[in-house]
Amino acid sequence: MRWPLPSFVDLANMHLYGNLLICGGGPSIAEDLDKIRELRRHGAYIMSCNKTYDYLRDNGIRADFHALLDPMDWVADYVTRPAKGTKFLIASQCHRDVYRKLRDWDCYLWHAHSDFYGVNYPSPILEAEFKNKAWVCVPGPTTVGMRAVYLGQTMGFRTYHMFGMDSSMVYDAVKKEGRLHAYAKAKPDDAKEGWAKIQTAAGLQRFYSNEHMARQVEDFDSAMDQFAVLVKLKK
Repeated sequence: MRWPLPSFVDLANMHLYGNLLICGGGPSIAEDLDKIRELRRHGAYIMSCNKTYDYLRDNGIRADFHALLDPMDWVADYVTRPAKGTKFLIASQCHRDVYRKLRDWDCYLWHAHSDFYGVNYPSPILEAEFKNKAWVCVPGPTTVGMRAVYLGQTMGFRTYHMFGMDSSMVYDAVKKEGRLHAYAKAKPDDAKEGWAKIQTAAGLQRFYSNEHMARQVEDFDSAMDQFAVLVKLKK
């Protein structure tokens, strides 16, 4: 908050509307690049997540927005080819190296709401230390792809297309392991892989995944329920 970094709430004044394409790095995004290009030609905006920004650039697509959330220092290497025209949305919990890497580009700060033992962080810190600055805490599930929906909602978007949000992994029966991304990315050490069975609104789902991505499936169902409530309240 002390850095010369504008708040992403400023983007709410851009009067954004239409379709927002949220692009994660799941293997299926490789099959949808033409669809993303088509929707872009018809005026849709693109919000990429994590390392997907470079992947889209490699395929001739520049994201309008790029969201980063994770606090680890290696996130600073997720974007190696920043370009003009992209607004980089950096969560306040991100490692300082992320901002140092992107500080010469169009960056905006946002705050990821987290509930720790009934306390809604980082609101108490912001209220105590930054009363005279504008800030908004964005709610949402644990993954940046799911949080991107809430970012878009705050910015003014109401229609979403989600690509590369697989949650499942491409299973290699020979190696007996899964591939989680369309590009090279190290697997997290704290997420066990295996076959998952999860009951969702679409029925019982069985797929190969890791613990983080399996959680995303449950988060998606929960998020859709929350948005249904919001729509009813607005009506």
